[in-house]
Amino acid sequence: MAPDVNASQEKNELLGIQEAMPSAPGIAEPVFSQFPPFAKYYLYDHLGNTRMLYHVECKLVQAGEPPLYNGVRYFVDQAIDYYPFGKVLREYILSGSSNTKYKSTGHERDKETSLDYRLARYYDSEIGRFLAVDPMKEKHLDHSPYSYCANNPILFLDPDGRDWYKDSEGHYRYNKDLNSVNSISILKKGETWLGFKYTEQTKNGTNEYRSDGSIFFGSQSDGVTYMVWATTKDGDSGGKQKEQFAFVNGNTMMVTPDLNNEALRSRPEESGYKVKDGTFYDPIDGTSKKYETTAHTHAPDKNYPNDDKPSGEDQLASIKMGYGFVLGIGSNNVYGYNSKGWFSTNLKVSDFKIGKKIPLYGKR
Repeated sequence: MAPDVNASQEKNELLGIQEAMPSAPGIAEPVFSQFPPFAKYYLYDHLGNTRMLYHVECKLVQAGEPPLYNGVRYFVDQAIDYYPFGKVLREYILSGSSNTKYKSTGHERDKETSLDYRLARYYDSEIGRFLAVDPMKEKHLDHSPYSYCANNPILFLDPDGRDWYKDSEGHYRYNKDLNSVNSISILKKGETWLGFKYTEQTKNGTNEYRSDGSIFFGSQSDGVTYMVWATTKDGDSGGKQKEQFAFVNGNTMMVTPDLNNEALRSRPEESGYKVKDGTFYDPIDGTSKKYETTAHTHAPDKNYPNDDKPSGEDQLASIKMGYGFVLGIGSNNVYGYNSKGWFSTNLKVSDFKIGKKIPLYGKR
């Protein structure tokens, strides 16, 4: 049980790090209601819990006012302490500031129910339990299917129980069974657990490995390189290959999860990426996003090692999705297609490594 403290003492303890120069690992929404507008910054602990929100203002110094750092004043909008399983122990909110909805492990806390939406399941921080069984419960028979982080929330973090890791060759892989608790037993020598999401910066741009197994690539060069590798990452036999599918917008690519894909077929809509009127629905943030064209791989399968042109099924899909492109891994050719047939682009799959891009032919 928390010790009794008066309001002044509690505020001082919560704001104990205010005198140190804050850092800014994350940025909240801009505040345009005040002039000049400013941004609020999140400070997190090692578990991803939101511990403080602050904003920065530049003002003239008046006698007796709080200390300034290089002419800049830091204002704490909110500070939060937690019990081990995520329940709020105490918090300070600056007068006039809003209460953030992103709290324990950085996930959204519903205002009406106080439940945390942790992607795979809802979580109740009052009792430290999920409200639904673990979808991978048969792999963890020694723990309750409702427990959180094997009842060790100080050491472990399990945002949704489906995580990314780096293999021994430096490739990023997604494992629907992996989490921080079982990573020690699942991962092999030379492999590194990365978490339920991961951001990579390359010379070509920023790549975001997302919590459902999708990846947003900041460049077609990185995106195509990944798609080619991922198609045969588990072997080059037909039973182990998986087509890769991406929505293309400018130089960026959204590669959808391949959990439901097969050697000769990709299924983005079965992973929640539904298409309508030139947009696709993004199940991570719940918004519709525009795209200019699509691209998917044809594996070097024994049925078409040197003839991996678009299929009749591809042409049929283009009626809804618009024209698209096939990355023929076996032939190294890039083909375009629409509902009327396919066409050559005079582009090679290997050309993307030197900065070439998928050609766009105007409107979908």
